Amino acid sequence: MPLLVVLAFAFPQSALARERAGAWYLQAGLAAAHEDGPSAETSVTYLTAPGGTTSGWLAAAGVFVGSHVSVEGEWAGTGVMSARESSRYGMTFDEERRRVFLTGNVRVHLRPGTKVDIEPVAGAGVVWHGGSSQTEYDRPWLPPGQQVEMGPRIEYDALATACLVLGADLRVGGSRFALLPSFRARASTSNEDLTARYPGGFPRWSLAGGVSLRATF
Repeated sequence: MPLLVVLAFAFPQSALARERAGAWYLQAGLAAAHEDGPSAETSVTYLTAPGGTTSGWLAAAGVFVGSHVSVEGEWAGTGVMSARESSRYGMTFDEERRRVFLTGNVRVHLRPGTKVDIEPVAGAGVVWHGGSSQTEYDRPWLPPGQQVEMGPRIEYDALATACLVLGADLRVGGSRFALLPSFRARASTSNEDLTARYPGGFPRWSLAGGVSLRATF
């Protein structure tokens, strides 16, 4: 909280001079991303998409179409989610998964010209689902030293589906530079390829909270 107060008064210029039609900005930061799903060693019947909390990131570029509204492109990603899933027939799956989002957003600036502002964000775009898998086979009837067989690690082709994003940023700062604590909720659609890859289940929602910096020009 003391840091937010310092930033709020660090830049005496009027933010309204820059929050005008035609002004543009760049924004980038880090986030903690969370998705439902196994994140450690677990037992499953069918292969399930791993989940958990990872270190993610966010980058955006936008332009003001008025003092209260801007449009932007946002690029964001999760870190690698992993799980070790023991299944039937002596098989254990070592799974890794990650997602990258590219969306077009509309951002509402509720209090342009002030040093503290709340900015709701909504948009839609594409999400790429990537990952890898390695299968371990348990053969207890074989002699010691030969009972475990490791299959090759297979890199999945990235699958693309549609996604929606809702969220909000708290802008704190001056006319040129600002700090933005942020929250995003992203919902992705599925398809037959994704369902076939994870028949045991796949999370639709990805939640992220973080902090980014913005420069306005």
